[in-house]
Amino acid sequence: MILSPHLVIAGGGRLGNLFPGLAVAQRLGELCPQLELTFVGSGDASERHDALTACHNYLSVPAHALPRSPLESIRYLTDNTAGYWASRWLLGEKKASLLLGLGGPVSGVMARAAHSRCVPFVLLEQNARVSRTARTLGRHAEAVCLAHSDAQSGLPVESPLVVTGVPTRDEFSQIHSGALPATGNHEGGKQLLVLAGANGSRSDVLNRGVVAALARVRKNLDGWRIVHQAGRGQLQATELAYQAAGLDALVVSQLDEIATAYAASDLTICRAGASTLAELQAVGLPAIVVPDATVVDDHQAANAAACVSAGAAVMVAENGPEPVEVSLARQLGQLLPNDVRRARMSQSARAIARPDAASRVAELCAGLLGLVAERAAA
Repeated sequence: MILSPHLVIAGGGRLGNLFPGLAVAQRLGELCPQLELTFVGSGDASERHDALTACHNYLSVPAHALPRSPLESIRYLTDNTAGYWASRWLLGEKKASLLLGLGGPVSGVMARAAHSRCVPFVLLEQNARVSRTARTLGRHAEAVCLAHSDAQSGLPVESPLVVTGVPTRDEFSQIHSGALPATGNHEGGKQLLVLAGANGSRSDVLNRGVVAALARVRKNLDGWRIVHQAGRGQLQATELAYQAAGLDALVVSQLDEIATAYAASDLTICRAGASTLAELQAVGLPAIVVPDATVVDDHQAANAAACVSAGAAVMVAENGPEPVEVSLARQLGQLLPNDVRRARMSQSARAIARPDAASRVAELCAGLLGLVAERAAA
């Protein structure tokens, strides 16, 4: 039995990598109060705040995503080399008992360091198309937790696979179970929720496309309220775009009560990050998904395709044969007036949801640490 176990959770860089880790940490705190937790991320200020607010130790190591230019190649080599050695030191200094990798560059360097130090590790593979880290190190992991059963075809046959789904925050599980109100705000009319993301210029691409598309279908907007999360640095430009189009919308940089916004909405336009889609499925919110075309290995397109095949969403290609606002307007023109189709999409979304994913990953980690048996014997 492991004494004074210490779980290191590695990820961050994007909210989609942060929130699943915090959800698992919350479940582990409830299951195993004696467990020590450390979150290792990118060092982003908001990420640090969220992790520390959840009462976890927070550290950062340098890491860089796969390069897209020669200049980025230099940064990739220097940051990831430094991150690897920092991770090796950190795992030894903290006497880590187990590493949980959430995905992203920090998770990759930490998993490689854990393997080299013989620290057991678990990989959470959130995307429908598996990451390079999972393909390379999956066979050495204690478990690879998959969001989709179809993703196992991209991994070595000897990889220890478990289909858990993507962990979501507690409020989304409560909405799925009926403990919080279900989707829709029918007493006050219908609500369209736009989630452009938080990624600077990439948010701006979707912001402009959505406003232009809504201007094309203004005749279908009677009875609809628009709530638009524009992303950091995009608030003023998006508000001006709505004013120029003659449309009313509540535009914010960031929605703090995102689960409440989901529960009050009838349709959303969003990117296709794995965490976002898992939350939408838990709530049963129909979606028009616009995968970010710049994401490495086209993960978002694969995530979106899985949702579309399940009947939970429709997809608009950002770099398709026609401008994104034209494709968006076509889908909006079909979905805004069609209550029956949106209801079917909502049912399909809930059918593929895995609201217990955080608990399943937490129980798996606790079992590897010997804490389930310890709890039962206490």
